[in-house]
Amino acid sequence: MKRNGRSRASIAVRVGVLALLAVIGATVAYRHIADATSQGPIPADKQARLDRDRATRGHGRAPKVADPNDLRPTSGPVAYETGIIADDESPMREFVVRNRWGGTVQGRRYIVFAGARTSDPTQGVVLVQEVTSAGDSSAPRPYDTPGRTGAVQVVSLQGSRLTLATDAGARVVFNMATLRFE
Repeated sequence: MKRNGRSRASIAVRVGVLALLAVIGATVAYRHIADATSQGPIPADKQARLDRDRATRGHGRAPKVADPNDLRPTSGPVAYETGIIADDESPMREFVVRNRWGGTVQGRRYIVFAGARTSDPTQGVVLVQEVTSAGDSSAPRPYDTPGRTGAVQVVSLQGSRLTLATDAGARVVFNMATLRFE
C-alpha cells in the first residue's frame, strides 16, 4: 500500500511540476508575442500631428466634469494650415487621403482632403470641411469625382477652382464657390 501511496504522491508532484512548466512556458510565449507585435511608443512628432488632426476633426470626447452643474469644457481651435499640404491623415475611415488643401474662398475658410473611397479605390473623392473664425470645424462632407478614374490629389487653386489630378494624369476641377465638380 505504501508503494501505491508513494506512486500517487509521485504522480501528483509530477503533474504539479508539468502544470507549473506549462504556465511558465505560456507566460514566456505571451511576452514574446506581445513584444514582437508591439510598435513601442509613438514618436513625438507623429504624436503631435495625431493630436493636431484629432483636434481638427473634432471627434474627441470632452472630459467628464466633476460637477455636472459646471459648463462642459470645449475643445481648442482647429490647427489651420493654408496651401497644399502633403498629409495623408484621413478625417474618416471610409476614405484614403493623398493630400489636402487649406485656404479661404469668398471669405470662408476650408480644409479639403483629396483621395478615394476605401471601399472603391477607383472612386475619387474630396472631403470638404469648413472652419469658422473661432477655429471650430464642420463635419467633412464627401463629394465623389465624376467618373471612376482613381484617387485624386490637389495640384492647384485658381480663384475658387481647385484642380485635382489622378495618378494616371487625368484632371478634374472642383469649384469651391459652388461645391460642385465642373
